[in-house]
Amino acid sequence: DDLYRVREYLEALAVLEAMPNLDEADFARLATILYEAERHVGNVSEFLISSRKFYEAIAAATGNGVLQRVLAPINDQVRIVGAMLIGAHAARMTEVCGENGEILRALMARDEAAAVAAVRAHVRNARAHVATMLAQDRAMVFVNPPGAPA
Repeated sequence: DDLYRVREYLEALAVLEAMPNLDEADFARLATILYEAERHVGNVSEFLISSRKFYEAIAAATGNGVLQRVLAPINDQVRIVGAMLIGAHAARMTEVCGENGEILRALMARDEAAAVAAVRAHVRNARAHVATMLAQDRAMVFVNPPGAPA
């Protein structure tokens, strides 16, 4: 929960700082990254790589090296959790594509409030999915736990 709360605020800051620096070429690059992610829906590893490029490009556009360095280890942790989440709930890949599309549309419209709302919605949805996954995992009962005699 702490990871996602910190991520939410830092990524909201990133879209606000990136927005004035983005031009049409940047928007085209972000759209290409999203298209690449959409093409990889169904392939967890490739999807996660493509999806993270989107956020890394936004962070890079901030020009804020401190923000980029603070976000990097957070994003590393998110990748690990995201791999487990998406591996267990493949439909989340399509949801992420839609959420990232909302972020891009808000950036292109230069609508700060919409961009922050879209980032927060995306991170909150991810956090909710992780919470659900963890609750389900805790509720699992092993008839034959791994390593137990059959």
